[in-house]
Amino acid sequence: MTQIFVSHASNDAECAEQIRQGLEAKGYSIWREPASLSLESILYPRTIENVILSSAAVILVWSSSAAQ
Repeated sequence: MTQIFVSHASNDAECAEQIRQGLEAKGYSIWREPASLSLESILYPRTIENVILSSAAVILVWSSSAAQ
């Protein structure tokens, strides 16, 4: 199954979730950030980097919130 990374600002979580659900309905595997991984964690940057590098595609939800 092809893994896709969906990147979004926290204010765009609802939009990103709709994208995820649509892709999952088509058989794609969408990476979801574990609740145990926080932005403050020293592992956060490395984890995100590894997931992006191992994904077949990255979808960026761009909005005014993301631009800020």
